[in-house]
Amino acid sequence: MKSKAVLEAKLGGKVDLLAWPFGIYDAELTGWAQAAGYVAAFSIDRRPVTRSENVMALPRSIVTDADRGARFEALLTPPKVATMK
Repeated sequence: MKSKAVLEAKLGGKVDLLAWPFGIYDAELTGWAQAAGYVAAFSIDRRPVTRSENVMALPRSIVTDADRGARFEALLTPPKVATMK
């Protein structure tokens, strides 16, 4: 991908992570990204990441001005896991 080469040249280092623009991706795009040398990519699914995630579509949270106080704290707090008693 030309954009990857441009970033690496301008930043002077390896670029191997990708954030999908607008979170839009499909199997063809993920294949191209892997072929270009990306090792992981991020969608815009606002939820915690799990071990079973597709490494080319990891969830991430977009933080906006509305994410203040308790709302921001909730983004940083892991979900409660039910336990067996």
